[in-house]
Amino acid sequence: MSRLAILLMVGLLSISPSLNMAGDARAQSSGDKAEALVRAGLKKARAGKFRAARDKFEQAVQLDPKAVYMHNLARALQKLGEHSQAHRWFAQALITDGDYKFAAAARKHLETIAKKLRSTHGRVTVQSTPSDVACTLTLQDGNSESLVTTPFKRWVPAGLLKIVGRKKLYLDGKLEVSISAGEEKTLKIRLEPEPREGYVNVQADAPRATVYLDGAAIGPAPVKSHVVTSGSYVIEVRAKGYKTFVKRIVVEPDATERVVARMKKVGAGGSDGNELVEAGSDLTVPGYVLAGAGAAVTVVGGVLVGVAYSKVPANNSIPVGPEGDSLVAEIQGFNAAGWSLLGVGLVAVGVGVYLIVSSESAASESAGADVPDVMPTFAMDGEGMSAGAVVRF
Repeated sequence: MSRLAILLMVGLLSISPSLNMAGDARAQSSGDKAEALVRAGLKKARAGKFRAARDKFEQAVQLDPKAVYMHNLARALQKLGEHSQAHRWFAQALITDGDYKFAAAARKHLETIAKKLRSTHGRVTVQSTPSDVACTLTLQDGNSESLVTTPFKRWVPAGLLKIVGRKKLYLDGKLEVSISAGEEKTLKIRLEPEPREGYVNVQADAPRATVYLDGAAIGPAPVKSHVVTSGSYVIEVRAKGYKTFVKRIVVEPDATERVVARMKKVGAGGSDGNELVEAGSDLTVPGYVLAGAGAAVTVVGGVLVGVAYSKVPANNSIPVGPEGDSLVAEIQGFNAAGWSLLGVGLVAVGVGVYLIVSSESAASESAGADVPDVMPTFAMDGEGMSAGAVVRF
């Protein structure tokens, strides 16, 4: 092994323990500092200097949040007459460690303080939507308490209570409520999400068309990547000599809503071009519904025709007499009902397909594509029904 390798190894071995010792020293230093602050606080408390003692205990709790340190802080606050804060820290000590050395005494102090507070304070339970909201409480006496995270319970002076809730990605929430002495009330503060942006693209097949968003012009068509706050809007496209195109859209956050306006020319003696025309693409929904319903009716009709044929005896040997007449009538009834439903179902399917194809082709035409014209056809004769379509290019 080379001399350089040996030196590097020795260096690493000497550095590693020193790093661990430094980390332990920092941790030990925080605990030692907190313990020293508590000793100093106790000395101040024995001398009756409870305000100075409170300051020492607060610093100790920040360095090392032990239940017994919180208990000392609560006792100092209790001696200073700050009963609501004393109640808070006794409760927090029990939450931190329900079996700490002075837990039984803390519970008795909580009962005593609660009896005193009911004559001058009310108790609020604050919840929020969403959870974990940082709240600032402004009390009747003008004092404020900041960064209290929901959900929480507090004794507050009787009178007006103001709460402001804040959380990242949400708008601030505000709440004002009047609290009576001895009253216990649950308050709920709701924060709305910050509005997020989306985009709008609008194309039109009319020359010199202008696009409007909720009545305000946003530019000539085509409009590309127009930024809006997510939500619901009404798009209008206007052009001289054409009927106004109107469509309601919903813009999702971080998404692009695309609109293709099919503009219709104003006929001779027609309107002045401001007549409203709903977007043709809306016909696709009733088209799909009609086609689906028609398909279901067609299936039922086919089943009934099948039932009719299944009731015909082998070799068409229908008995003569009332029994045979009844069977014939039953077969004819199933057969007639089945073929009627088949006819209605096929017509509905054809009309539905026509609505879908015509709506989609109209949108494609406005974008400049060559789309065939499809027209469904139906014919009935004595032997049944036929369905088809005429396609024009």
